[in-house]
Amino acid sequence: MKLRILTFNIFFDEVARSVRMKSIGRLVEHVRPAIIGFQEVTQESLALLKAQNWAQYYDCIKSLETHPFANTGMGRELVFMQVEPVPGKTLFVGTSHLESLPQFARPRVSQLKESLTILRDRVVNSKNEDDAPITTEDEKKLVKKKSSELRGEELDDGDEDVDLATMGLPGGWKDLWLSVPGNTEDNGYTFDGTRNTLGLLRNLCF
Repeated sequence: MKLRILTFNIFFDEVARSVRMKSIGRLVEHVRPAIIGFQEVTQESLALLKAQNWAQYYDCIKSLETHPFANTGMGRELVFMQVEPVPGKTLFVGTSHLESLPQFARPRVSQLKESLTILRDRVVNSKNEDDAPITTEDEKKLVKKKSSELRGEELDDGDEDVDLATMGLPGGWKDLWLSVPGNTEDNGYTFDGTRNTLGLLRNLCF
C-alpha cells in the first residue's frame, strides 16, 4: 500500500495570509495527498483552509491527540492521529514544528526522539520493536567505510551500500528527505531563499 503524504509549514504570520492559504489549497488539489500535516496553523488560517472545497475530504480520522514536549520553551508539541486507510489497517501519523533557531539544536533532537517514542508506542505490536537497536547496520557499515578510508584501504562493493536515511534512528525508521535521490543534509533548507523572498523582506523590515 502506498500513500501520498503532504507536510507543510504554512507560517503563522498574517502577511498575505489569504493569498497564501488559497495557494496552499491549489497545491493540495494538485497533489491530492491522502494525509496532510500542517504546522503553524492559527485559527484564522484554519478557517480559510476549511472554507475551501477540498477540505471536506480531510476529516476522516479515528483519533487525534496532542503531546506538549517536556523541554519546549516555545509551546511546541507533537500532534498525532490514528487513521484507517483501508479496513483493518491502522496508521499512526504525527506532525510537529520542533524548537526553532540554531541554538536549540539539542532540544530539537530530544523532541524528535520523544516523538519517535510516542509514535512507536502507538503502533500495533510495538512491543516487538522495544529492543530495536539505535545503532543500525547502515551505521556499522559507515563506520567500517570511514575506517578503511583513513587507513588507505580499498573498499568492497558491499561496503559502499550505506543507507544514510536510517542513520541514528531506531530500527524501522527512515528519514524521508534523505530517501529521495539528490537530497542531502546540506540542501534540506526550511525554505528556498532564492524563490521565497518573504524571508528577505522581513529581514529588511526588522
